[in-house]
Amino acid sequence: MAEMKFRGVMVDYIDIPANPEKGFNFPYKIIIPKKFNDTPNLIYACNLPKDESGDCSTMEELIERTKEDLRSIDPMLTHLCLNNGNPMIIPFVPRLKGFRPNFCR
Repeated sequence: MAEMKFRGVMVDYIDIPANPEKGFNFPYKIIIPKKFNDTPNLIYACNLPKDESGDCSTMEELIERTKEDLRSIDPMLTHLCLNNGNPMIIPFVPRLKGFRPNFCR
């Protein structure tokens, strides 16, 4: 476990690498607030990074750019984590032109 500043608040975090053999095709980060509430829930943060597919030559590079973009997380989810004491999982699924995997039609 490591420590970082997330939205101005010190938190612990764990970086989990991708593990396609076990069904985890992308890496993810777990943000752990310093203080939990009495009955914490795991918050799933759907990040919506900008489309950088035109500027990257490999999927690995695109994933690294996605990992750098924590600003795209919904402020309400950040509030539930930082202010309400819930851990948050952030999958680093890159956004490709015209493809938004977290939305259904």
